Amino acid sequence: MTEEFKQPTRVLHFLAVDVLQRYDWHGSPIELGELFIVEKNRREAVCKLRSHQFAWELRLFIGSQDDIVQPQVCRTQDEVLTTGEQWNASLIEKGWHA
Repeated sequence: MTEEFKQPTRVLHFLAVDVLQRYDWHGSPIELGELFIVEKNRREAVCKLRSHQFAWELRLFIGSQDDIVQPQVCRTQDEVLTTGEQWNASLIEKGWHA
């Protein structure tokens, strides 16, 4: 396994991402980074990106890192970015902040 698979990167500003790399599927997902992190009342919401056999998967965690609030499989880079932006905007509307 190469270093690029072992260390996830933080992707906090998704407009700065030019191209998401589609990793080959080897039977289990690879953590690829985080699209955003917001906070509210000392709780943290994190949108994580990982590989998926059909493309990528976004997972929204709130509070405990074991609690997946919202998963979404995205087949295109545009879908990843759009979904992340929508989730972030929805949380900001509800009083969460960066």
